[in-house]
Amino acid sequence: LYTIPQMPVGRYEVTITQSGFKTYKKEDVTISAAVALRLDVTMEVGAATESVTVTGETTLLQTESGAKTLNIKPDQIQNLPVLPVGTFIRDPLALAYTQPGSANPNGSGFAPRMNGLPQASNQYRIDGEVVTNAGAVTITTRNNVSPDAVQEVAIQSSNFNAEFGAVSASVFNQVIKSGTNTYHGTGFDYINNDVFNADDAANHLRNRIRKHDYGFNFGGAVRIPKLYDGRNKTFFFFNWEQLRDYQLHQTDFTPPTVPTAAYRAGDFSGLFAASGNTTLKIGTRDYKDPLGNSIPLGTIFDPNSTRVVTCNAALSQDCGGNGSLVTVRSPFPGNKVPLSQFDPVSVAILTKYVPLPLGPNAAAGVLTSNYLNPFRGTRFTRSPALKVDQVIRTNSRLTFTWSDNHTESPVQALGLGEGFPEPITGNAGTFESSPTFRLNFDTSFRPNMLFHLGLGFQEFNFCNCAVTRDYNAASDIGLKGATLNQTFPRMNATTVAAPALGGLSVIGPPGQTSSPERHPTSSISLTWIKGNHTYKFGGDYRKDYLVTISTANTAGTFSFGTATAGATTGNGVTWQPALDGLTGFSGNTNVGFPFANWLMGSATAVTLGVPAGYRRTKTQTGWYAPDTWPVRRNLTVDYGLRWDYGTY
Repeated sequence: LYTIPQMPVGRYEVTITQSGFKTYKKEDVTISAAVALRLDVTMEVGAATESVTVTGETTLLQTESGAKTLNIKPDQIQNLPVLPVGTFIRDPLALAYTQPGSANPNGSGFAPRMNGLPQASNQYRIDGEVVTNAGAVTITTRNNVSPDAVQEVAIQSSNFNAEFGAVSASVFNQVIKSGTNTYHGTGFDYINNDVFNADDAANHLRNRIRKHDYGFNFGGAVRIPKLYDGRNKTFFFFNWEQLRDYQLHQTDFTPPTVPTAAYRAGDFSGLFAASGNTTLKIGTRDYKDPLGNSIPLGTIFDPNSTRVVTCNAALSQDCGGNGSLVTVRSPFPGNKVPLSQFDPVSVAILTKYVPLPLGPNAAAGVLTSNYLNPFRGTRFTRSPALKVDQVIRTNSRLTFTWSDNHTESPVQALGLGEGFPEPITGNAGTFESSPTFRLNFDTSFRPNMLFHLGLGFQEFNFCNCAVTRDYNAASDIGLKGATLNQTFPRMNATTVAAPALGGLSVIGPPGQTSSPERHPTSSISLTWIKGNHTYKFGGDYRKDYLVTISTANTAGTFSFGTATAGATTGNGVTWQPALDGLTGFSGNTNVGFPFANWLMGSATAVTLGVPAGYRRTKTQTGWYAPDTWPVRRNLTVDYGLRWDYGTY
């Protein structure tokens, strides 16, 4: 009985010679990750110069361990489709969906659900070291490597031994390709372009698609002419992949609303017709203000006319009874705000940045969603990987692996981009990087005792950041008070959509958040083969540093009223305060106008924050001692102990 642990994955030829017996050869013996392969050999009597060659594939039945392990082979990665359907780069774990017990609840680029267990309960490893993304564990493409760099993926979905802890679902272990004595390489370019597509059968149009997913790899022995010959000693393998996605956003966003030329000039007389040329009503009768006047819907009031009057029941039954003191305002003459009451900050924003209506709604005179400006976006993701193997004498091997998924998508739709120019656009881009380093050392102290040491360090840096990150509102538009000069201030929408009165959609990016993560890892183990027992003693350690840095509201977030303002909610300085507290109104109740408040620089709410950062730290330590014991040829017992300790 012979046991050879910690063999590198790949295809082997097994040759056995013994005096008095024919030479035994077994071809195409495939060693898979996380799988114990049993090979039963029958020697035939004869001369050693004679041979018996067995060419059949090894059995798929795993009899040497109780763990359920599924393997994704190189030919599957090469021949089955793993191209992205959505926004992510190619993902070798997409082939997990072909395995029994897997489900795909979220689509391409997201973790599979194995055997009905939660996606967030999976653990991901590259060359044995954990690379699970703690901040977004269900997105697999952030820390994976290119499919062309992967030798094999082993998925242990149940009954794995005590070596693997701190995981309740499945363990995904990716093995990176290594170089050989022979140089080899490949190149590819997957082109996705609408010129290859047919028109839609219904509208006879094509969605615009411009994608390239290209790359190459090269590997072999390290050889420097006349200086170093690394054959059988030093090997390298390098892989590069990049996804370039060019987007034209035309229909995947809601066109924003911008003020008409009349609104920009302070002329809101058009609100009367847009409101239906009717008056504010209580029940079926006209409301009367304390001065005995009815109020046409769409009226805006002059805050400079605010005064307190005494209610006269002869003039109005809607002011609280005779003798009540009521605050009242008078309408702007002609429903027009004079230039003298324009706020200079608002004027600067209108002049410099807010465009005029554009597109079919603008041409039709529609006051909402009247700025259709298709905009371009890009998403570039590169995924390099490097592996170096060094054989030290005949009993030791040192392996170094580096990989990095780096994404830049400065302009995107996703409910953020709307076609506004910088710096007032609400667009927030995606910027990610995930450099990962691994160092493995394996040596045999004795023929039956093997030692392994693994060290790893993983980063993940994420930022949903605006393109403009050096904006100074005080010097540009005259708005002071920001606690951090970084982005344009957030000004919430002043649009009234029901009825469609228009206004201005939200301008300024949302609060930016960056989330850097740091994950040092280590593992150590000693495998001891004694008799028909394979003992393994070891431990692993992982530290998770999750930092969140938020600059939300550091430039200020301002509101100027509400798009659903009614006679019981109020609408800023252009509101009629005599309506406060009254009920029983019927039909539309729009009085006052949020965009007029904005034009006059009168906010109804302001939020101002300071930069904030906080860190969460988790430590996970585990020790284990499993044993694989083949009691008989048809009975193998796996048992062991594991101790885990985690802190937050």
